[in-house]
Parts: sequence; C-alpha cells; structure tokens
Amino acid sequence: MEFLALQLSNSGGTGREVIDKTAITELTTSRFTGLPVNDAIPSPDSNEPDLITALQEQLGLRLEQQKAQVEMLVIDHAEKPSEN
Repeated sequence: MEFLALQLSNSGGTGREVIDKTAITELTTSRFTGLPVNDAIPSPDSNEPDLITALQEQLGLRLEQQKAQVEMLVIDHAEKPSEN
C-alpha cells in the first residue's frame, strides 16, 4: 500500500501527496482495468473511469482529502560547484 500511495503521489494525477492510512501490509495480486494509461482523468468521450472511481470500485479503496503533516525537503540556496 505504501508503494501505491507513493505512485499516486508521484504520477497518479492526484496533484497531492497521498498518505497510506489503510494499515494493509500485503495485497493479493490485483489489476486495475479500464484505467487511463498516462492520465488520471480520461478524455470526455472515453468510457474509462477516473482514478478515484476505479480505486473505489475495483479495490474498495477511497481517497479522502485531509490535512496532514508530511516531510518536506526545502532547498533555500544552491550554487554551481567551483572549478577545482
């Protein structure tokens, strides 16, 4: 589940950090069917479900918007390396 949450955060099209709160440590082999390949939002003329609908209908998972603390790396200054 942690991997799924990471994938949804990075390239799942949610545009937000996804945090696993399921307490599920193992998943049986599952497959999404009818999910868009590169985008969480299918084209308007498509019969494909959006990501949130597919997660709920096919895996019984629900994404809920909540406020939570997350670790974040902030770089406040960077310089090019010197030529040594």
